[in-house]
Formats: sequence, structure tokens, C-alpha cells
Amino acid sequence: MIEFIIGLFVGALIGVFIMCLCNSASNSDEDMKKLNEIENRKDDVND
Repeated sequence: MIEFIIGLFVGALIGVFIMCLCNSASNSDEDMKKLNEIENRKDDVND
């Protein structure tokens, strides 16, 4: 029974870790889109 409870905690911690990584990657993608838009505006102004 104790192995089952330990497994639940370990599985939950791994799940939370993976969700945090996915959330961080999503935020990074949004930031990259914003940076690309800003760079495109600068290129349009210079033309």
C-alpha cells in the first residue's frame, strides 16, 4: 500500500514538472512571436 502512495506522489510530481515545462514553452513561443512582429515593424520603417 505504501508503494502505491509513493507512486502517486512521484507520478504527480512528474506531471506537475511536465506541465510547467509545457507552460514555459508556450510562453516562450508567444514572446518569440511578439519579438518577430517588432523586428518586422523595424524592417518596414527602415524600407
